[in-house]
Amino acid sequence: MKILFYVEPHGVRDTFFAHQLPFKQFRSIVTEIYHNDNERLGSVDARIFANHFVGGLSFPDFFSEWPLILQPSKAERAAIEDAARMWKFHGMTDWVELMRNPDSEIAKLYYSILKRIKETEFDFDVIVSWGENAAVKLFAEANGIQQVYVELASMRAPFPNALLVDPLGVNGSSSTTKLNMSALTDMMCDLPSAALPVLLNEELSPGQQSAVIPQARYRTMSSDVREFVARPGPVALVPLQLADDANQLIYSRFRDVESFAQAAVEPLLEAGYRVILKGHPSAVQRGGYVMNVQRNCLRKYSGNPSVLALEAGSPASDYLPMLDAVDLVVTNNSSVGFEAMLMGRLSVVLGLACYAPADALPSLSEAISSRLDMDTRAHWLQRSRLVTTYMLACAFPLCRRLGTELVQRAEMWSGFDNNGAHNEDWLREMVGNVSWSTWSQTELTRQMTVGNKTGQAKRKLSGVLG
Repeated sequence: MKILFYVEPHGVRDTFFAHQLPFKQFRSIVTEIYHNDNERLGSVDARIFANHFVGGLSFPDFFSEWPLILQPSKAERAAIEDAARMWKFHGMTDWVELMRNPDSEIAKLYYSILKRIKETEFDFDVIVSWGENAAVKLFAEANGIQQVYVELASMRAPFPNALLVDPLGVNGSSSTTKLNMSALTDMMCDLPSAALPVLLNEELSPGQQSAVIPQARYRTMSSDVREFVARPGPVALVPLQLADDANQLIYSRFRDVESFAQAAVEPLLEAGYRVILKGHPSAVQRGGYVMNVQRNCLRKYSGNPSVLALEAGSPASDYLPMLDAVDLVVTNNSSVGFEAMLMGRLSVVLGLACYAPADALPSLSEAISSRLDMDTRAHWLQRSRLVTTYMLACAFPLCRRLGTELVQRAEMWSGFDNNGAHNEDWLREMVGNVSWSTWSQTELTRQMTVGNKTGQAKRKLSGVLG
């Protein structure tokens, strides 16, 4: 197997360094491949392709493996630099074209670079890319190359570090959006709610253990948040997302952030909910247009006594207690929705998200009506737990042993078409072969969720939970 790790070379958000994080992540995986005694990795060859800015920046730290880093030719460097336009005026449109339109001129540029690499430098048969790229997808399909998509999983610190690894795409394009819930119900049990806090805490560093869940619900929030949620009646959390993020640009059903906020907040207010409208923590760092969009959205509702508009700078320590305190989370496709599901809360996804398969989560109207119908609410919460279980077990490997994990998945996926998780045989392979493989309690979690619910498994669980 010959794997090309493709770090997006295109200039994004007025910089050529936007994909440093993926480069570092891919670099660690390549290092594992070449410095690991695992038999599965013995026949694997790997290279990383990045633009000349990102690759050159890391030269001092990666000197010994420098031959493994491929860079653009002199002519390609000039073309990449010329293709980058001012972000607000043309750059966002160009990026959407690159992600979505294989016939665009910008996609043709990067297609030609991939063609040159395969023909003259590295004859790869697997390509791993971070995020969406129409040129990569077209080239892979045209040349019979197995594609693997990688992105940050839908959970952030203080939850464990994990990635989404998928054969079809990221977030709204991932195989999990086609998850066959009926087949999954026959193959997997949802993880017991009492076990999840223990399992999550075990994956954290010792200093963080016993500090996340369930202890979060006992922490004191800031006075304004505490007083707002303490008032009588149901409370919903609506997190805002970045205006120039791919999740808004290509996985949203709304033309902009304000349209999403209106579609979420207005029905909630009409149904008697109070709403926490939470700004994205990176909006201020992004600045400019992105920050102004968010501020305008928050300002629109700041005078409403039933809305608590929180700026992006609200204390991080409020976050988990806030998730635990609300009755409902309504999101476009933010990781907040999945994190709320981890906390046992009901989430509504109005856009497209990897953790929101069709009919697995309630619509906004269904969630609102289920507040007073305990049986219906229990139904949605159980389906939510099943989705959460599958995502943790199979779709979101933790950031350890990723070289082995990625190679195993690429080998397995090569035998299937693009039906992904809708295909029962494909789903059975995922559940049977890779579930919980990067977790410390692999065997226990498999017994609880995949194997027979034996007395032995129950006794082991009792021991873990004390």
